[in-house]
Amino acid sequence: MQEKKTNENVVNSAGSGNIAGLPPDTPPVRKRSKKSRFAGRAMWVVDEDTYYKALLGKRKYEHFTKYLDGCDVAEEIREYARTNWAESIILQNEKTGAMVYLKYGSK
Repeated sequence: MQEKKTNENVVNSAGSGNIAGLPPDTPPVRKRSKKSRFAGRAMWVVDEDTYYKALLGKRKYEHFTKYLDGCDVAEEIREYARTNWAESIILQNEKTGAMVYLKYGSK
């Protein structure tokens, strides 16, 4: 009798790097926030355009979103301002390091 040979291939081999969590796969890196603290106040590092919009000051009855339009951390600042409504918010220019208050807090 002849034996029938079957060729078995491994579908998920660890050497090909197709299995999550094995050494070739890097774990997901959480995006670091540009938020830090200065003098006990929340501070975000922003681009020059956003910094200069805030430098001139907010006009009465205008929304802060007008000053943060196009900023990559605008949603994070918005969420912080909604949950910490009495806190100050400081913006720092990423090139020069100069700081300005976006919002003065009551605390």
